[in-house]
Amino acid sequence: MIVVGGTYIEECDWPEWTRLMGPGVRAALALSEVSPQTELYSYANDAVIEDLRRTMLTNGLATPQVRMRGEKVAYSYKHPLSYPRRTPKLEETPDDSAAPQLSESWSVKGDTVLAFRLQETKIVVSAKRAVFELSQQDEEIERGDIGKLALIAAENDFPQAAANVQDFAAQTMPAHNANLLIFRWQSGGGILFDGEMEHSIPAYVANEWFKIGTGNIFCAMFAHYWGEQNMDAMAAADLASRCSAYYAGSRALPIPVSQNLPDMEKFDPTADCKIFIASPCISMAQQWLVDEAIRTFEMLRIQTVTPYDLGLDGVSRKNVDVGRVLDGCSAVLVLAEGADLPSVLAVGLARVRKLPIVVLAEESREPRVSLWQGTDCEIARDFASAVYRAMVAGKRRPAG
Repeated sequence: MIVVGGTYIEECDWPEWTRLMGPGVRAALALSEVSPQTELYSYANDAVIEDLRRTMLTNGLATPQVRMRGEKVAYSYKHPLSYPRRTPKLEETPDDSAAPQLSESWSVKGDTVLAFRLQETKIVVSAKRAVFELSQQDEEIERGDIGKLALIAAENDFPQAAANVQDFAAQTMPAHNANLLIFRWQSGGGILFDGEMEHSIPAYVANEWFKIGTGNIFCAMFAHYWGEQNMDAMAAADLASRCSAYYAGSRALPIPVSQNLPDMEKFDPTADCKIFIASPCISMAQQWLVDEAIRTFEMLRIQTVTPYDLGLDGVSRKNVDVGRVLDGCSAVLVLAEGADLPSVLAVGLARVRKLPIVVLAEESREPRVSLWQGTDCEIARDFASAVYRAMVAGKRRPAG
């Protein structure tokens, strides 16, 4: 298989992560066990090109086809659900005269080609079977001589399409003369459009949620099973969803062959739920954490009830019944280790109602964590995983 995609430095603060990665590198490494000799087409600068070549060869992949980029590009995340900061910014113009011109195109030909957009140039793909990951700049990947084409679009790239995915598919597939379109939900799974047929792709439960690059894994594994193995599109999409969850929970590459994937529980990514966020709201740091949780759940299209709604931030609210509020919730997320009386009260009321409870405990100090032992609370060690586990628990249990 041929993979076309970017090579970048990726950095994350919580959990800590620094790698030479990017969509192209991640997809190629994911495929190295199931599709040896996969070939990567990418851009890289002088500082990383030898590292890139060694990484590919060490993992049994073909020598990458690399064009030179003038500057080193890095993406920095505060946590896996935050928006990354790019260095340098896209509007900055590198001084290095070796930087490629954006008008230059790159023609790629192969039996099976997976193409992610490149920031540096347009791509023209010819293949028996091709998979394109769509972006808002979808003109940057052009169709050459292609037998069958599958498009993969992510909800976070096309949020306006989530309200009516059928219309999005009806407009997008003819525009690209595509045989298939997959719309991936942010929480996992998605919808497969195969001609006039529509199928729901299940989401699989991961113990942790390192979401950076999970879409790259989905695209890579779907391209392998559908493109290289000629597997039925729905079976390939189901496997791709499992592989994506496997990576989110382990950060392990390469992805194992299908028979070596662990058994995983499914959940419905489209199920409605409402999350009760319990947290002290006294300090700026505590309020920032609550605000970040609210923003993240909104991004995932999940309703929340927060200390702000109940007057637990010091602003008085009238006629607030915490017990009645909890009756309409599906799960509870406890932030800042619930180190305040209102949070402990809310957790107690939630236990009475048999609501699933997830506690974010970034520090492993036993005296604090031991407060939750024996309460059937689930402990998560990083913010993104805590949000995810609360979401999954909530989607298992209908709200209200």
